Amino acid sequence: AGFMLVEPDRAGLLAITEMVEAGSLRPVVEKELPLEEAAEAHRLAERGGNLGKIVLTVD
Repeated sequence: AGFMLVEPDRAGLLAITEMVEAGSLRPVVEKELPLEEAAEAHRLAERGGNLGKIVLTVD
């Protein structure tokens, strides 16, 4: 698919919550950066080829 739009629904979000809480669904995190490095996070995302999510952390 070139473009896909997904609209969340309550049942679907609750099912995802249950899987996360049960430990059967875990996100793959490529890199964690502090919020101050948001520009670097954008560069990494635009570069592509990431195997996981780029997470900004807030203290």
